[in-house]
Amino acid sequence: GGFHKWSRRTTQQVLEKLTKDKELQALLAYNWGDYGVTPDRSPFVCQAFAATHYLNGAYYPNGGPSEITKRVCKMINNCGGKVLVSAPVKRIMLDKKGRKVEGVEMMDGNKIKAKKVVSDAGFINTFTKLLPPDTVNIDFAKDDRATYGKLHPSTTGINLFVGLKGDHKSLHLPESQYWIYLSNELSEATRKIEKMSLDEGLKMDPRDFSPIFVGIPSTKDKSWSREHPDKTGLEIIAFVPYHWFKQYESFNKEEKTHGFEYETVKRQLAEKVWARVVEVLGAAGSQLPTNLDEVDHFEVGSPISFKHYYQSEHGAFYGLDHNLNRFEARNFYLRPRPEVPEVPGLFMSGQDITGDGFVNAMGGGLLCAQKVLGIRNPISLLRGEEHQEDEDAQSVQGGLLDGYSV
Repeated sequence: GGFHKWSRRTTQQVLEKLTKDKELQALLAYNWGDYGVTPDRSPFVCQAFAATHYLNGAYYPNGGPSEITKRVCKMINNCGGKVLVSAPVKRIMLDKKGRKVEGVEMMDGNKIKAKKVVSDAGFINTFTKLLPPDTVNIDFAKDDRATYGKLHPSTTGINLFVGLKGDHKSLHLPESQYWIYLSNELSEATRKIEKMSLDEGLKMDPRDFSPIFVGIPSTKDKSWSREHPDKTGLEIIAFVPYHWFKQYESFNKEEKTHGFEYETVKRQLAEKVWARVVEVLGAAGSQLPTNLDEVDHFEVGSPISFKHYYQSEHGAFYGLDHNLNRFEARNFYLRPRPEVPEVPGLFMSGQDITGDGFVNAMGGGLLCAQKVLGIRNPISLLRGEEHQEDEDAQSVQGGLLDGYSV
């Protein structure tokens, strides 16, 4: 079918057939960072989905992304569920034969019995950390230098959050987001950075960081000026390899730090990224402080930060990598799917089912709900249609009566 025709070809291969104009190729694929795989490695279907998704623009929640969490939690509570915070899961409990779900055990030793468990912790976390070894036979690669056919973590990077005094109009900041590249060769610079050592990265010219994403949430949130008058927030992302930070994985619990050197490295890289942003936005007329000491506030997140707060392998931004291996027929049909044949009662949800991002994660949740409830058409759930439950599905007021979500 059409899907597999275009999932077997890289974005770059398709672009080369469409046009030899490098500027046009770059224009058509500049936002590959939305799914994290360079055009020379990504299936064309990923770029096609990303382009289609933004074709008519996008939405931003009033009050910021945290409003999404608040609304979801309210819905869960209204349906008779509970949302637990600061409650990490130690393992998914199985019966004595190690085959069927019996619930989850929390890190504090508390056990919650359930006939059905839904995990959106990601395939790697669920199958390698929450289940006994070899329960599910997936040969995950250890990093992004994967051999053919293996699934592995997606790309990662550093996040720079900057707070400025003054609204975006007085600072002459654009309302649109920016993708900053070194040249129209979109893949080349990224491959070069991936091969660099940390020492080489620290010596890089700021212009060599490519790509850099610049988003200005305060220009999109209609409630921002009311809640945060005369202030502006920027979110900046630069893609860097995890191996730059691997040596800083150990954490000093008493001092609550990964060490002075780690903080120094983060600051040095952040200054380089900021210098490049100032150069590009400044050329477009924006008025920005030249270094981070002059901004009102800033924070830097590294791949280690993502690994800690999101429990994502290698600080992966997007769960499983969106490369050709993932969408190869045997992986696509046998793996990224809600049901887990080896463990009856365990279901997977989130972006590892479909693709990265908020909308795809919702799609993964919809497909998971279809399997949990035992219905044929997931779209009918969106229409609010009532369904005859299968023998195993139990529900009450729209929520699972005997289930637990990780």
